[in-house]
Amino acid sequence: MLNEITAESERKNIFLILEYLK
Repeated sequence: MLNEITAESERKNIFLILEYLK
């Protein structure tokens, strides 16, 4: 379960980084 939460967090972080780099 903890891994799932971590993966979700990573996905959000990546999304934010991509948005920032646009």
